[in-house]
Amino acid sequence: LAYLDLYRARAVSTAADDALGQAEAHKQLAEDFLTAGRAVRYDVLKAGVDATNARIAALQAESGVRLGRMRLEDALGVRLADSVVLADSVTAGGGDVPDFAAVLDGALKNRPEVVSARLRTEAARASAQAAERSRLPLLTGSAGYQWRRAAWDADWNDGWNAGLAISLPLFTGGTLWAASLQAGGQVKIAEAAEREAENAVALEVERQLQALRESSERVELSSGLREQAELALVAARYDAGAIDRIACLAAEHGNV
Repeated sequence: LAYLDLYRARAVSTAADDALGQAEAHKQLAEDFLTAGRAVRYDVLKAGVDATNARIAALQAESGVRLGRMRLEDALGVRLADSVVLADSVTAGGGDVPDFAAVLDGALKNRPEVVSARLRTEAARASAQAAERSRLPLLTGSAGYQWRRAAWDADWNDGWNAGLAISLPLFTGGTLWAASLQAGGQVKIAEAAEREAENAVALEVERQLQALRESSERVELSSGLREQAELALVAARYDAGAIDRIACLAAEHGNV
């Protein structure tokens, strides 16, 4: 999930950069309108304030990218080289957002709180099984072979012996029964804690993926708005006489 956090922070930073470019374009447009006599000084001041706020937001987003990279390095336990960059997509086969089931499966296998809860559940079940077995009758058997003589000058005698013993926990005052019930209760508590940990991870995965979807949509929308702002800026500069028609047409076709 640290990777998704960093990917989302980078998407937010990209959207903030696009918003900054749009604000700068609006500022330039307001200045051109002021030069052409089609705007007042207030419009230029407001556009300048918007551009400053957008620049601050872009700096904050860039800081979020650096923090996200540090969290990813902490999760990996290694320091990433400056040349290491994120892929343009978090999936290898198309689509900007990975499948929820695949991400959740990996998270449930690797998240330490889920692994710890799962191990505690297994330990509680083992303890409950041991407590239950202690209430059952215990059957033991023995066998042996003897080769001896009654005196040092007597003949050697040999023989076999075997025996069985059964132990019944009848007079324990109910302690074994109570211990078995307590162990069963600990299993239920451990299973509930495991489910809670899994649900918390699933909720976090869904939240991160939703944030990633929103960031991707913001990037797409910002790109479209930036293109519109650039075309509006070109048109305003042409109306103000700052550029000629050839330059205007070239800009509209992406040649300048």
